[in-house]
Amino acid sequence: MQPKGEVIKLSAPTSNSGNRVDRLLVQEGSSVKAGSAIAILDNRDFLQAALDEAQKDVTVAQAKLAVTQAGAKQGEIASQQSEINRLAAQRQGDIQQFLIVQGTVKE
Repeated sequence: MQPKGEVIKLSAPTSNSGNRVDRLLVQEGSSVKAGSAIAILDNRDFLQAALDEAQKDVTVAQAKLAVTQAGAKQGEIASQQSEINRLAAQRQGDIQQFLIVQGTVKE
């Protein structure tokens, strides 16, 4: 048998993050569409912890900003606001990664 379309070889991640396949969502030889989730990795707990930590970091940064705004120089306010923006962007990336791993969002 020969495939009708292009054959794409898949390999495991090369990072040392310890990700392993928790559950396969397709069977060998199945047709899949681009962007379809084919497996769920077992790093859900790690990603949930990272998301929780990022949310806590945003809360702390917002508290620091409130203190700074109560009696601080304009440069300190801008610095704290930049930190909040950075942490919020990081949290958004953590949420996106979490949803991708869960299979609820496509990359």
